[in-house]
This record gives sequence, C-alpha cells and structure tokens, in this order.
Amino acid sequence: MKKNTRIMFIIMALLIVLFMMSRGYSYAKYASNTVWNYYLESKGLYFNSDLTTGNTDNNWDGDSISFNVNNYDNDDLVTSFDISYRTTCTITGEASSYASCKVNGTNSNIYNGTLSGGVKSSRTDYFDIVSNQEITGLNVTITVEAISPYHKTITGNYVLNMGSTEIGGLNVTYNAGTSSDKVIITNSYNENKCCRLSWNTNKLRIDDNSGDIISSTTDGNGYIKDIVFSINKKDSLDFTFYRTDFDENLNNSQFTLVEVDDC
Repeated sequence: MKKNTRIMFIIMALLIVLFMMSRGYSYAKYASNTVWNYYLESKGLYFNSDLTTGNTDNNWDGDSISFNVNNYDNDDLVTSFDISYRTTCTITGEASSYASCKVNGTNSNIYNGTLSGGVKSSRTDYFDIVSNQEITGLNVTITVEAISPYHKTITGNYVLNMGSTEIGGLNVTYNAGTSSDKVIITNSYNENKCCRLSWNTNKLRIDDNSGDIISSTTDGNGYIKDIVFSINKKDSLDFTFYRTDFDENLNNSQFTLVEVDDC
C-alpha cells in the first residue's frame, strides 16, 4: 500500500513540474517579447499596426480588407528614421490549394513599403482573396515586419466566410418630415435585387418623379399603390411620400416590400 502511495506521489510531482515548466516557457516568451519591444523603443523605433488576432467575418462580401501601419505611439513618440517594412499575406490549410492572396493591388502576396521618418507617418495596406470556389472558414495570416534598420514583427489572423447564399436583407425605413416624408429601401445582399413596394393610398401618396421607378400600378382613383424598382447590392434608395393626414403618425408597417422578377 505504501509503495503504491509513493508511486502516485511521484507521478503527481512530475505532472506539477511539467505544468510549471510550460507556464514558465509561456511567461519567458512573453517577458522576452516585452524586453525586446522595450529595447526597440529605446532605439527610437515606434512601429505599430491595428492588426489583431481572432478576426472572424461571417458576412464577408469579397471586398478588400484593410489595416493600418504607422511609425508612432503618440504625437511625442515618433520614429525619426525611415522604416522599411514588409507585408506578407498567407493562406493556411486546404484553401491554399484553390485560393490566393494579393497585397495592395499587386499580383503578389508580399509588399515592401517605407514609412518616412521625422513625421507621423501612416499607411493603409490591404489584401484581396482570389478564389474560384466558395469560401468558408478561410484562414489568412497577415505579417507586417519592420526589416530596417531594426526588426519587429506584428501578426494578425482572419477567418473569412463567403458562400453563394450570403446572409442579407431588404429593409424599409420610414422617416416622417414636416412637409413630405422619406422612405429608404436598403439592400444588404451581395447581389442586385428587383423589388415591389406597396402601401395604402388612403394614407400615403408617392412623388412619382423618381427615376428609379421601373413600373407602377394604380388604385381605382388613379393613385399609385405600388412601384417596381431595381436596387444595387449593398446600396439604398429613397422615395418621397406625402401623408393625406399630417396629424396621423405612421411607421414602417405601412409598407410591404417583396422581391419580384419584373425588372
């Protein structure tokens, strides 16, 4: 019994030592990075970026993704010498076989730039993803390195999702005015939409001078009761309306917006 207890004690002691060693390594790495950054700043190197890790975009529409690189901490701490730096975009995992990353509008995943010294200098870099397949869970690593006269590395990670059925919506916003009202239609889809907007003509009359109206129908009194129009992706349109009774408070529920195929 005592032998088994001694063995268990030795195993527990080894586990504790291994745990402390791993924690010690993590702390040592953190401390090393902190000391190195302090050393660089003591030499007058202020090299920063708003890159962060854990960026997940579930509604990515395929547009460029940008980030800033600068040579200062604040108005008083500005690098006095030019900084040569390199931006690298890397796709990791299986997606690297069918997708590529391009930096700053070039055909390369690497870009070399310079931040001028003596003044607050900032650049907005960006990257684009080129792919012939649906993008889901695409992992992208951006590395920005100061390469001269001192070396410092900043890293950011992105997870991008863009499918053929991107999440979006068609929305109506009613804004009442003093003499006329505005109805704003918003399309948050990544594709153009054809829509029909309808309302109660006993309460609202539209100004039909808008060039965005493709077609319309009227009620028995000749008043327009609905319109058909096309709205571009990630865009909005507005139409002017007049209330028949300006003392009545109206809201979005007065309108019906549906997607149609009449454009």
